[in-house]
Amino acid sequence: MIKLRRVVGTGPDQQTQICYVRRESVAVIEEHDGGAWVVMTDKSVIRTDMTVDEVVATLKAVGY
Repeated sequence: MIKLRRVVGTGPDQQTQICYVRRESVAVIEEHDGGAWVVMTDKSVIRTDMTVDEVVATLKAVGY
């Protein structure tokens, strides 16, 4: 499992939550507006406040 900082909401109501995903479920990592969007194998998207490099480092840390 990898730990991501997920962004929920927009504007002043925006919040950051911690979520855990299986590394095998990550399909694509894209950069949007300075943050990484993680596209999952089920086509869902997790918007993060992390950079692409941070997400890649997190994946490498768990041996992916």
